Amino acid sequence: MSAVSPVSWGCSSESNSLLKKNKSVDIFNAKYKKNCTLMHTQPLRGLKLHALNSSLDIIGDRIKYDDWMPLLKTISADRNLHFLSLKSRHSPGTVIIEHVNTEKQAREFTKGSILFTKYMLEKVVEAFAACITVSKTLMCLEFQSIPLQYEAMNILSEALSKTNCLQHLVLQHCNIGDEGCKLISKALRNQPTVQTIDLSNCEITEQGAFYIAELIKVQEIARFGECWKHSLRYREVSHEIISGLRRIILNNNPNIGDKGLQSIVLVLCDDFWIRATIEEFACEYKPIILNTHQLTIRLRRAVISLAKSYLEKT
Repeated sequence: MSAVSPVSWGCSSESNSLLKKNKSVDIFNAKYKKNCTLMHTQPLRGLKLHALNSSLDIIGDRIKYDDWMPLLKTISADRNLHFLSLKSRHSPGTVIIEHVNTEKQAREFTKGSILFTKYMLEKVVEAFAACITVSKTLMCLEFQSIPLQYEAMNILSEALSKTNCLQHLVLQHCNIGDEGCKLISKALRNQPTVQTIDLSNCEITEQGAFYIAELIKVQEIARFGECWKHSLRYREVSHEIISGLRRIILNNNPNIGDKGLQSIVLVLCDDFWIRATIEEFACEYKPIILNTHQLTIRLRRAVISLAKSYLEKT
């Protein structure tokens, strides 16, 4: 009688991954419910937790002060989520209510969304920043249509400089302006994990473009140094193994202008790593695509001659 080989009932790698993600969401849920109980509130029903990608998606417009507190406490200490998003359905350009800047004023505020008061918005950003700092799993952070002023951007930037896992940063319609762009660029200079930044519709001008160009240049120099280190051991070094920014999205920032665009083009022409897109830059100009290395960038006709002449010299 032939021996029957034992059957392995082990889970596949995909099943294990899904179980881990489900566990991450369960852990967040359990801690959130516990904090709600401690603060005598009920968990929000509209909170979108997705087990498939271990994400938390928040629409913050109608959340009240008392409901924010347990949620922010849970977020600030979370070490399990992979994707964290805060969005507003208000039209872009919503103004922050500056005079509501204390806890007492925030508790008493009833005219509009508490999220857009100075006090609450800074508390929200502080919680997200704490999560960025402590988490070893958070890969994507998204703010959409949230007016992030200088104070909030300063808090966020400090956290970005300390992250060791975040890969994608999305700040669409956040009106960070040139000062916010400067803070982001400074925070990411020596940050190897972040691969994508999306600053679409952020009221960036040519000055902000200069900050982006400076960021690209600093990372480029650091990457060449890394390539040199790797070349001491290996004859050929793949550009893919060198960490750092891969994609910068600056859609719908028409005030960047020709000079701002020129500053970005000049540094990108020497860069092997970044794929930058500037789309819908000015609808009256027909987009033209320039390819060099792994670079694809849509340019105005006004700077095509500059880009071509520069490429001929290199």
